[in-house]
Amino acid sequence: MNYYGLGDPLVLLSAFFSEENTEICYSLLIYLRYLLAGYAFLAFARELKLRTKYAIPAAIVYAFSTYMLSEAAIRHPFFANPLIHLPL
Repeated sequence: MNYYGLGDPLVLLSAFFSEENTEICYSLLIYLRYLLAGYAFLAFARELKLRTKYAIPAAIVYAFSTYMLSEAAIRHPFFANPLIHLPL
């Protein structure tokens, strides 16, 4: 738990990993944030009643945007949380 992780429920998953597996936990949480950002956008697209053939590519573009690939998820994964919460 740190300053950016305070209040983040995903950080609580690190309790299930030992100290030796901290890097694995960190990587898995990055991938989980990508996945949750895509699912959150799919939920938003469903609320807008977008057809599935448009919603899925839009969710992929949203989850793998330049912001997510460069700044948010790779350098500072806690900055990817707004992309999860914004569509919801």
